[in-house]
Amino acid sequence: MRQVVKSGAFDEIVISTLPRRVSRWLRRDLPSQVERLGLPVTVVTSPELQRNLAEGVMPPGAIR
Repeated sequence: MRQVVKSGAFDEIVISTLPRRVSRWLRRDLPSQVERLGLPVTVVTSPELQRNLAEGVMPPGAIR
């Protein structure tokens, strides 16, 4: 990934993930690891998924 970032003209890296409660990526602190590549990192999560989790509806494949 580091080589791809260096070879391109990127402004930021966007990570689209499940909400924190069920996200393996966030549990492994992927955003902090990606920030080491030297670009700003934005993490986005679906508002619909966040609402569903608040109501107790888990997405398919989610870890409880």
